[in-house]
Amino acid sequence: RKGSKSLEAYSCNIDVFWDLSSAKFGSGPEALGGFYVGVVVDKEMVLLLGDMNKEAFKKTNASPSSLGAVFIAKKEHVFGKRVFATKAQLSADGKIHDLVIECDTSVTDPCLVVRVDGKTLLQVKRLKWKFRGNDTIVVNRMAVELLWDVHSWLF
Repeated sequence: RKGSKSLEAYSCNIDVFWDLSSAKFGSGPEALGGFYVGVVVDKEMVLLLGDMNKEAFKKTNASPSSLGAVFIAKKEHVFGKRVFATKAQLSADGKIHDLVIECDTSVTDPCLVVRVDGKTLLQVKRLKWKFRGNDTIVVNRMAVELLWDVHSWLF
């Protein structure tokens, strides 16, 4: 579907535009491509999601934000018992990475392993003591914060 919504707040004109009519989906609820969602404040694009940038700017007649855009976060909730694999863009360079999270609870000393593009970047041993935690990995010189909570998988 295509659409837009306009409103005014704090003396600013805010327009939200979207085009999901040609969005492509995988097995999950998140669109993989062929879409855009844009937020325009006073004719300046302040938020743009998706891969149809040209179409979004053409439709909105907005100018690009004067501030540099930064990818903020991606959050996934995983319900399973062993392996989760997905593709994710972890930085603004546009490269899509293969992300695999493996939690082996069948052994006497469970562990959690995070791989990006086949390379092990994080291994959490003694998971029964560290079932919740966070750590930072570096992908293409960009820090990526990982948080985990596997309590329900272990106990």
